[in-house]
Amino acid sequence: MRLASRSNISLTKPGIASEPRAINPQYDMNRIPIERAKLRASSKYILTADISLFYPSLYTHSIPWAIHSKEESKLNRSDDLIGNLLDKLVRNAQDGQTHGIPIGPDTSLLIAEIILGSVDEIIMLNVPLNGYRYIDDYELGFKTRSEAELVLAIMQETLNQYELSLNPKKTCILDLPVPLETPWVSSLRSFPFKGGNNPKTQEYDLLRFFDLAFQLSAEYPGGTVLRYAIARTNGINIKEENWLLFQNLLAQCCIIEPGVLSKVITQLARYKEIFDPSNDIFYRCFNYIITIHAPLGHGSEVAWAIWCLILLEINLSEDAVKFVAKMEDAIVALLALDAENKGLITNESELEEYAKFINSQELYGPNWLLAYEANIKGWLQPAGVQDYVHGDEGFKFLKEQGVSFYDNSLTIDSIVGRPVTDQDAKRFPPSGSY
Repeated sequence: MRLASRSNISLTKPGIASEPRAINPQYDMNRIPIERAKLRASSKYILTADISLFYPSLYTHSIPWAIHSKEESKLNRSDDLIGNLLDKLVRNAQDGQTHGIPIGPDTSLLIAEIILGSVDEIIMLNVPLNGYRYIDDYELGFKTRSEAELVLAIMQETLNQYELSLNPKKTCILDLPVPLETPWVSSLRSFPFKGGNNPKTQEYDLLRFFDLAFQLSAEYPGGTVLRYAIARTNGINIKEENWLLFQNLLAQCCIIEPGVLSKVITQLARYKEIFDPSNDIFYRCFNYIITIHAPLGHGSEVAWAIWCLILLEINLSEDAVKFVAKMEDAIVALLALDAENKGLITNESELEEYAKFINSQELYGPNWLLAYEANIKGWLQPAGVQDYVHGDEGFKFLKEQGVSFYDNSLTIDSIVGRPVTDQDAKRFPPSGSY
Protein backbone atom coordinates (compact mmCIF):
# COMPACT_ATOMS: atom_id res chain seq x y z
CA MET A 1 0.00 0.00 0.00
CA ARG A 2 1.40 3.40 -1.00
CA LEU A 3 1.07 6.27 1.44
CA ALA A 4 0.66 9.90 0.36
CA SER A 5 2.77 10.97 3.33
CA ARG A 6 5.85 9.52 1.62
CA SER A 7 6.06 12.64 -0.55
CA ASN A 8 8.88 14.78 0.74
CA ILE A 9 8.05 17.75 -1.47
CA SER A 10 4.38 18.36 -0.58
CA LEU A 11 3.57 21.54 1.37
CA THR A 12 -0.08 20.52 1.60
CA LYS A 13 0.02 17.26 3.54
CA PRO A 14 -3.28 17.17 5.46
CA GLY A 15 -3.32 17.76 9.18
CA ILE A 16 -6.22 17.64 11.64
CA ALA A 17 -7.08 21.05 13.09
CA SER A 18 -10.06 22.84 14.59
CA GLU A 19 -9.73 26.13 12.71
CA PRO A 20 -10.38 27.37 10.13
CA ARG A 21 -11.18 23.93 8.68
CA ALA A 22 -11.40 20.42 10.09
CA ILE A 23 -8.49 19.44 7.85
CA ASN A 24 -5.80 21.94 6.96
CA PRO A 25 -2.73 21.70 4.74
CA GLN A 26 0.59 21.59 6.55
CA TYR A 27 1.48 25.07 5.27
CA ASP A 28 -0.52 27.95 3.84
CA MET A 29 0.50 29.83 0.71
CA ASN A 30 2.67 32.26 2.68
CA ARG A 31 5.21 29.44 2.85
CA ILE A 32 5.77 29.44 -0.92
CA PRO A 33 8.12 32.47 -1.15
CA ILE A 34 10.30 30.95 1.61
CA GLU A 35 10.52 27.59 -0.17
CA ARG A 36 11.06 29.36 -3.47
CA ALA A 37 14.01 31.33 -2.10
CA LYS A 38 15.55 28.16 -0.63
CA LEU A 39 15.10 26.28 -3.90
CA ARG A 40 16.67 28.98 -6.05
CA ALA A 41 19.72 29.22 -3.80
CA SER A 42 20.89 25.89 -5.24
CA SER A 43 19.42 25.85 -8.76
CA LYS A 44 20.06 27.34 -12.17
CA TYR A 45 16.87 26.13 -13.86
CA ILE A 46 13.33 25.98 -12.48
CA LEU A 47 10.56 23.69 -13.70
CA THR A 48 7.12 25.09 -12.90
CA ALA A 49 4.23 22.74 -13.60
CA ASP A 50 0.48 22.82 -13.08
CA ILE A 51 -1.97 19.96 -13.57
CA SER A 52 -4.69 20.82 -16.04
CA LEU A 53 -8.15 21.02 -14.43
CA PHE A 54 -6.96 18.84 -11.58
CA TYR A 55 -10.09 18.52 -9.43
CA PRO A 56 -12.63 18.47 -12.33
CA SER A 57 -10.66 15.85 -14.29
CA LEU A 58 -9.54 13.60 -11.43
CA TYR A 59 -10.55 9.98 -12.11
CA THR A 60 -12.07 8.44 -8.98
CA HIS A 61 -10.76 4.95 -9.85
CA SER A 62 -7.26 6.40 -9.49
CA ILE A 63 -7.80 6.60 -5.72
CA PRO A 64 -7.32 2.83 -5.22
CA TRP A 65 -4.55 2.89 -7.84
CA ALA A 66 -2.65 5.40 -5.74
CA ILE A 67 -3.16 3.52 -2.47
CA HIS A 68 -2.77 -0.10 -3.58
CA SER A 69 -1.36 0.10 -7.16
CA LYS A 70 -3.38 -0.32 -10.34
CA GLU A 71 -2.58 -4.02 -10.58
CA GLU A 72 -3.83 -4.91 -7.10
CA SER A 73 -6.94 -2.74 -7.47
CA LYS A 74 -7.93 -4.47 -10.69
CA LEU A 75 -7.40 -7.92 -9.18
CA ASN A 76 -9.50 -7.10 -6.12
CA ARG A 77 -12.47 -4.85 -6.87
CA SER A 78 -14.21 -5.43 -3.54
CA ASP A 79 -14.78 -2.87 -0.80
CA ASP A 80 -12.30 -4.81 1.32
CA LEU A 81 -9.68 -2.52 -0.18
CA ILE A 82 -9.93 0.87 1.48
CA GLY A 83 -9.10 2.54 -1.84
CA ASN A 84 -12.08 0.86 -3.55
CA LEU A 85 -14.34 1.92 -0.70
CA LEU A 86 -13.16 5.54 -0.96
CA ASP A 87 -13.68 5.42 -4.72
CA LYS A 88 -17.22 4.15 -4.21
CA LEU A 89 -18.06 6.78 -1.58
CA VAL A 90 -16.78 9.61 -3.76
CA ARG A 91 -18.82 8.37 -6.74
CA ASN A 92 -21.95 7.94 -4.62
CA ALA A 93 -21.66 11.55 -3.52
CA GLN A 94 -21.84 12.76 -7.13
CA ASP A 95 -24.45 10.65 -8.88
CA GLY A 96 -22.01 7.87 -9.76
CA GLN A 97 -19.69 10.09 -11.80
CA THR A 98 -16.14 8.80 -12.09
CA HIS A 99 -14.54 11.99 -13.41
CA GLY A 100 -14.07 14.97 -11.16
CA ILE A 101 -14.35 15.49 -7.42
CA PRO A 102 -15.87 18.48 -5.61
CA ILE A 103 -13.72 21.57 -5.15
CA GLY A 104 -13.80 22.84 -1.59
CA PRO A 105 -14.62 20.01 0.84
CA ASP A 106 -11.87 19.00 3.24
CA THR A 107 -12.05 15.46 1.87
CA SER A 108 -10.94 16.72 -1.53
CA LEU A 109 -7.60 17.79 -0.08
CA LEU A 110 -7.14 14.28 1.32
CA ILE A 111 -7.92 12.69 -2.04
CA ALA A 112 -5.62 15.13 -3.86
CA GLU A 113 -2.74 14.27 -1.55
CA ILE A 114 -3.36 10.53 -1.82
CA ILE A 115 -3.06 10.67 -5.60
CA LEU A 116 -0.35 13.30 -6.02
CA GLY A 117 1.63 11.87 -3.12
CA SER A 118 1.76 8.64 -5.11
CA VAL A 119 2.77 10.57 -8.24
CA ASP A 120 5.60 12.22 -6.29
CA GLU A 121 6.75 8.84 -5.00
CA ILE A 122 6.87 7.28 -8.49
CA ILE A 123 8.84 10.22 -9.89
CA MET A 124 11.30 10.06 -6.99
CA LEU A 125 11.91 6.36 -7.71
CA ASN A 126 13.37 7.52 -11.03
CA VAL A 127 15.07 10.79 -10.11
CA PRO A 128 15.60 12.78 -6.89
CA LEU A 129 13.46 15.91 -6.59
CA ASN A 130 14.52 19.28 -5.23
CA GLY A 131 11.58 21.60 -4.73
CA TYR A 132 8.00 21.64 -3.56
CA ARG A 133 4.42 20.96 -4.55
CA TYR A 134 1.46 23.03 -3.32
CA ILE A 135 -1.64 20.90 -4.04
CA ASP A 136 -1.26 20.51 -7.84
CA ASP A 137 1.38 23.19 -8.51
CA TYR A 138 5.01 22.09 -8.75
CA GLU A 139 8.23 24.10 -8.62
CA LEU A 140 11.41 22.05 -8.94
CA GLY A 141 15.05 23.15 -9.23
CA PHE A 142 17.88 21.75 -11.39
CA LYS A 143 21.52 22.39 -12.21
CA THR A 144 21.04 21.84 -15.96
CA ARG A 145 18.21 22.25 -18.45
CA SER A 146 18.55 18.63 -19.55
CA GLU A 147 17.79 17.46 -15.99
CA ALA A 148 14.67 19.63 -15.94
CA GLU A 149 13.54 18.27 -19.31
CA LEU A 150 14.03 14.68 -18.12
CA VAL A 151 11.90 15.23 -15.00
CA LEU A 152 9.23 17.01 -17.07
CA ALA A 153 8.98 13.94 -19.32
CA ILE A 154 8.83 11.55 -16.33
CA MET A 155 6.21 13.73 -14.63
CA GLN A 156 3.91 13.74 -17.64
CA GLU A 157 4.34 9.98 -18.13
CA THR A 158 3.50 9.38 -14.47
CA LEU A 159 0.45 11.64 -14.58
CA ASN A 160 -0.76 9.75 -17.65
CA GLN A 161 -0.96 6.64 -15.47
CA TYR A 162 -3.58 8.48 -13.38
CA GLU A 163 -5.34 9.96 -16.43
CA LEU A 164 -4.07 13.44 -15.59
CA SER A 165 -2.09 15.87 -17.73
CA LEU A 166 -0.02 19.02 -17.36
CA ASN A 167 -1.38 22.41 -18.33
CA PRO A 168 0.88 23.54 -21.21
CA LYS A 169 0.11 27.22 -20.55
CA LYS A 170 1.38 26.98 -16.96
CA THR A 171 4.21 24.51 -17.41
CA CYS A 172 7.66 25.74 -18.42
CA ILE A 173 11.37 25.62 -17.65
CA LEU A 174 12.78 28.95 -16.48
CA ASP A 175 16.37 30.10 -16.65
CA LEU A 176 17.18 31.95 -13.42
CA PRO A 177 17.12 34.68 -12.30
CA VAL A 178 13.37 35.34 -12.21
CA PRO A 179 11.35 37.19 -9.52
CA LEU A 180 10.58 35.23 -6.35
CA GLU A 181 6.95 36.29 -6.49
CA THR A 182 4.53 37.81 -8.98
CA PRO A 183 5.29 41.54 -9.37
CA TRP A 184 1.80 42.64 -8.35
CA VAL A 185 2.19 40.96 -4.95
CA SER A 186 5.30 43.00 -4.18
CA SER A 187 3.64 46.21 -5.37
CA LEU A 188 0.61 45.80 -3.11
CA ARG A 189 2.50 44.37 -0.15
CA SER A 190 5.00 47.22 -0.07
CA PHE A 191 2.47 50.00 -0.65
CA PRO A 192 3.14 52.64 2.04
CA PHE A 193 0.03 53.65 3.97
CA LYS A 194 1.20 56.93 5.46
CA GLY A 195 -2.14 58.17 6.76
CA GLY A 196 -1.51 57.61 10.46
CA ASN A 197 -4.09 59.67 12.34
CA ASN A 198 -4.71 62.10 9.50
CA PRO A 199 -7.99 61.32 7.66
CA LYS A 200 -7.08 63.38 4.59
CA THR A 201 -3.78 61.55 4.14
CA GLN A 202 -5.55 58.22 4.61
CA GLU A 203 -8.10 59.23 1.98
CA TYR A 204 -5.26 59.92 -0.44
CA ASP A 205 -3.63 56.60 0.46
CA LEU A 206 -6.84 54.64 -0.12
CA LEU A 207 -7.43 56.22 -3.51
CA ARG A 208 -3.85 55.58 -4.65
CA PHE A 209 -3.83 52.03 -3.27
CA PHE A 210 -7.07 50.96 -4.95
CA ASP A 211 -6.12 52.73 -8.17
CA LEU A 212 -2.99 50.58 -8.16
CA ALA A 213 -5.03 47.46 -7.34
CA PHE A 214 -7.50 48.13 -10.19
CA GLN A 215 -4.63 48.70 -12.62
CA LEU A 216 -2.89 45.49 -11.56
CA SER A 217 -6.17 43.57 -11.69
CA ALA A 218 -6.52 44.55 -15.35
CA GLU A 219 -2.94 43.43 -16.04
CA TYR A 220 -3.30 40.16 -14.10
CA PRO A 221 -6.94 39.05 -14.52
CA GLY A 222 -8.42 36.26 -12.45
CA GLY A 223 -9.55 37.93 -9.23
CA THR A 224 -6.52 37.18 -7.07
CA VAL A 225 -5.22 40.75 -7.17
CA LEU A 226 -8.34 42.32 -5.69
CA ARG A 227 -8.74 39.60 -3.06
CA TYR A 228 -5.19 40.26 -1.92
CA ALA A 229 -5.70 44.04 -2.01
CA ILE A 230 -8.76 43.86 0.24
CA ALA A 231 -7.00 41.54 2.67
CA ARG A 232 -4.07 43.98 2.71
CA THR A 233 -6.34 46.63 4.24
CA ASN A 234 -6.46 44.52 7.41
CA GLY A 235 -3.27 46.36 8.31
CA ILE A 236 -4.98 49.75 8.60
CA ASN A 237 -7.90 51.14 10.56
CA ILE A 238 -10.32 53.18 8.48
CA LYS A 239 -11.18 56.61 9.87
CA GLU A 240 -14.79 57.66 10.22
CA GLU A 241 -14.29 60.36 7.59
CA ASN A 242 -13.20 57.70 5.07
CA TRP A 243 -15.74 55.00 5.90
CA LEU A 244 -18.07 55.93 3.03
CA LEU A 245 -15.16 56.08 0.58
CA PHE A 246 -13.87 52.70 1.75
CA GLN A 247 -17.29 51.09 1.25
CA ASN A 248 -17.56 52.54 -2.25
CA LEU A 249 -14.14 51.13 -3.10
CA LEU A 250 -15.11 47.72 -1.73
CA ALA A 251 -18.33 47.79 -3.76
CA GLN A 252 -16.32 48.62 -6.89
CA CYS A 253 -14.14 45.58 -6.20
CA CYS A 254 -17.28 43.42 -5.97
CA ILE A 255 -18.64 44.64 -9.29
CA ILE A 256 -15.30 44.04 -11.02
CA GLU A 257 -14.68 40.64 -9.43
CA PRO A 258 -17.54 38.99 -7.46
CA GLY A 259 -15.01 36.48 -6.15
CA VAL A 260 -13.99 39.07 -3.55
CA LEU A 261 -17.38 39.07 -1.79
CA SER A 262 -16.12 36.95 1.11
CA LYS A 263 -13.24 39.38 1.68
CA VAL A 264 -15.58 42.37 1.53
CA ILE A 265 -18.05 40.96 4.04
CA THR A 266 -15.12 40.21 6.36
CA GLN A 267 -14.09 43.87 6.24
CA LEU A 268 -17.64 44.99 7.03
CA ALA A 269 -17.71 42.54 9.94
CA ARG A 270 -14.45 43.97 11.30
CA TYR A 271 -15.94 47.44 11.62
CA LYS A 272 -19.42 46.42 12.69
CA GLU A 273 -19.02 47.65 16.28
CA ILE A 274 -17.88 51.10 15.11
CA PHE A 275 -19.47 51.88 11.75
CA ASP A 276 -22.70 50.70 10.15
CA PRO A 277 -22.46 49.41 6.58
CA SER A 278 -24.25 51.59 4.03
CA ASN A 279 -27.47 49.81 3.08
CA ASP A 280 -27.77 51.99 -0.01
CA ILE A 281 -24.31 51.14 -1.38
CA PHE A 282 -24.56 47.41 -0.85
CA TYR A 283 -28.24 47.17 -1.83
CA ARG A 284 -27.25 48.49 -5.25
CA CYS A 285 -24.00 46.53 -5.42
CA PHE A 286 -25.17 43.05 -4.45
CA ASN A 287 -28.49 43.24 -6.28
CA TYR A 288 -26.65 44.41 -9.40
CA ILE A 289 -24.36 41.37 -9.18
CA ILE A 290 -27.42 39.10 -8.96
CA THR A 291 -29.15 40.65 -11.96
CA ILE A 292 -25.99 40.42 -14.07
CA HIS A 293 -24.88 36.90 -13.12
CA ALA A 294 -28.16 35.04 -12.57
CA PRO A 295 -29.17 35.06 -16.27
CA LEU A 296 -25.73 33.63 -17.07
CA GLY A 297 -26.20 30.77 -14.61
CA HIS A 298 -23.28 31.87 -12.42
CA GLY A 299 -24.47 30.17 -9.24
CA SER A 300 -21.44 30.97 -7.10
CA GLU A 301 -21.59 34.72 -7.72
CA VAL A 302 -25.34 34.83 -7.11
CA ALA A 303 -25.14 32.70 -3.96
CA TRP A 304 -22.45 34.90 -2.43
CA ALA A 305 -24.41 38.07 -3.24
CA ILE A 306 -27.59 36.74 -1.63
CA TRP A 307 -25.68 35.58 1.42
CA CYS A 308 -24.10 39.01 1.83
CA LEU A 309 -27.53 40.64 1.61
CA ILE A 310 -28.81 38.24 4.29
CA LEU A 311 -25.88 38.99 6.61
CA LEU A 312 -26.36 42.74 6.18
CA GLU A 313 -30.16 42.36 6.49
CA ILE A 314 -30.71 44.13 3.17
CA ASN A 315 -33.63 43.35 0.87
CA LEU A 316 -33.30 41.64 -2.47
CA SER A 317 -34.70 43.84 -5.23
CA GLU A 318 -37.77 42.63 -7.11
CA ASP A 319 -35.74 42.27 -10.30
CA ALA A 320 -33.09 40.23 -8.50
CA VAL A 321 -35.73 37.86 -7.11
CA LYS A 322 -37.24 37.34 -10.57
CA PHE A 323 -33.84 36.35 -11.98
CA VAL A 324 -33.04 34.12 -9.01
CA ALA A 325 -36.36 32.26 -9.26
CA LYS A 326 -35.48 31.18 -12.81
CA MET A 327 -32.21 29.54 -11.77
CA GLU A 328 -32.11 25.80 -11.11
CA ASP A 329 -29.44 25.91 -8.44
CA ALA A 330 -30.16 24.30 -5.08
CA ILE A 331 -27.77 26.54 -3.12
CA VAL A 332 -29.18 29.71 -4.65
CA ALA A 333 -32.72 28.48 -3.98
CA LEU A 334 -31.98 27.76 -0.31
CA LEU A 335 -30.46 31.19 0.17
CA ALA A 336 -33.45 32.82 -1.50
CA LEU A 337 -35.85 30.89 0.74
CA ASP A 338 -33.80 31.88 3.77
CA ALA A 339 -33.96 35.53 2.67
CA GLU A 340 -37.72 35.21 2.23
CA ASN A 341 -38.07 33.64 5.68
CA LYS A 342 -36.14 36.57 7.14
CA GLY A 343 -38.44 39.10 5.47
CA LEU A 344 -35.90 40.30 2.91
CA ILE A 345 -38.05 39.49 -0.14
CA THR A 346 -41.27 41.34 -0.91
CA ASN A 347 -42.36 39.52 -4.09
CA GLU A 348 -42.48 36.08 -2.47
CA SER A 349 -44.75 34.67 -5.15
CA GLU A 350 -41.79 34.52 -7.53
CA LEU A 351 -40.31 31.72 -5.40
CA GLU A 352 -43.38 29.51 -5.82
CA GLU A 353 -41.46 28.05 -8.77
CA TYR A 354 -39.42 26.04 -6.25
CA ALA A 355 -42.48 24.02 -5.27
CA LYS A 356 -41.86 21.66 -8.19
CA PHE A 357 -38.74 20.38 -6.40
CA ILE A 358 -40.57 19.56 -3.18
CA ASN A 359 -41.35 15.85 -3.57
CA SER A 360 -39.86 12.44 -2.89
CA GLN A 361 -38.50 12.01 -6.41
CA GLU A 362 -36.31 15.11 -6.07
CA LEU A 363 -34.64 13.64 -2.98
CA TYR A 364 -32.59 11.53 -5.40
CA GLY A 365 -32.07 14.13 -8.08
CA PRO A 366 -29.71 17.06 -8.55
CA ASN A 367 -31.90 19.22 -6.30
CA TRP A 368 -31.95 16.82 -3.35
CA LEU A 369 -30.39 19.43 -1.07
CA LEU A 370 -33.25 21.85 -1.75
CA ALA A 371 -35.89 19.13 -1.38
CA TYR A 372 -34.45 18.02 1.97
CA GLU A 373 -33.47 21.34 3.55
CA ALA A 374 -36.63 23.21 2.57
CA ASN A 375 -38.59 20.43 4.26
CA ILE A 376 -36.70 20.27 7.55
CA LYS A 377 -36.57 24.08 7.78
CA GLY A 378 -40.31 24.25 7.17
CA TRP A 379 -39.84 26.65 4.27
CA LEU A 380 -41.76 24.65 1.67
CA GLN A 381 -44.24 21.87 2.34
CA PRO A 382 -47.02 21.05 -0.15
CA ALA A 383 -50.41 21.51 1.51
CA GLY A 384 -52.25 18.32 2.29
CA VAL A 385 -49.34 16.10 1.25
CA GLN A 386 -47.70 13.57 3.55
CA ASP A 387 -44.18 14.44 4.68
CA TYR A 388 -42.17 13.03 1.78
CA VAL A 389 -38.89 13.21 3.74
CA HIS A 390 -40.41 11.19 6.58
CA GLY A 391 -41.58 8.67 4.01
CA ASP A 392 -38.04 7.90 2.86
CA GLU A 393 -36.06 5.69 5.24
CA GLY A 394 -32.66 7.23 4.48
CA PHE A 395 -33.69 10.86 4.66
CA LYS A 396 -36.05 10.14 7.56
CA PHE A 397 -33.03 8.97 9.54
CA LEU A 398 -31.13 12.17 8.76
CA LYS A 399 -34.11 14.30 9.72
CA GLU A 400 -34.67 12.47 13.02
CA GLN A 401 -30.98 12.90 13.87
CA GLY A 402 -31.26 16.65 13.26
CA VAL A 403 -28.85 16.59 10.31
CA SER A 404 -28.82 19.82 8.35
CA PHE A 405 -26.51 21.04 5.59
CA TYR A 406 -27.41 24.74 5.66
CA ASP A 407 -27.01 26.88 8.77
CA ASN A 408 -29.55 29.71 8.60
CA SER A 409 -28.60 31.01 12.06
CA LEU A 410 -25.34 32.65 10.97
CA THR A 411 -25.06 36.41 11.39
CA ILE A 412 -22.40 38.90 10.44
CA ASP A 413 -20.92 38.35 13.90
CA SER A 414 -20.13 34.78 12.80
CA ILE A 415 -17.80 35.93 10.03
CA VAL A 416 -14.17 34.96 10.57
CA GLY A 417 -11.98 38.03 10.84
CA ARG A 418 -10.41 40.12 13.53
CA PRO A 419 -12.99 42.70 14.60
CA VAL A 420 -12.05 46.30 15.25
CA THR A 421 -12.16 46.44 19.05
CA ASP A 422 -12.81 49.16 21.60
CA GLN A 423 -9.06 49.70 21.75
CA ASP A 424 -9.07 50.32 18.02
CA ALA A 425 -11.97 52.72 18.44
CA LYS A 426 -9.84 54.90 20.69
CA ARG A 427 -7.56 55.42 17.73
CA PHE A 428 -10.40 57.18 15.90
CA PRO A 429 -10.51 60.75 17.32
CA PRO A 430 -13.91 62.50 17.13
CA SER A 431 -14.80 64.20 13.87
CA GLY A 432 -13.65 67.78 13.67
CA SER A 433 -10.73 67.32 16.05
CA TYR A 434 -8.16 67.92 13.32
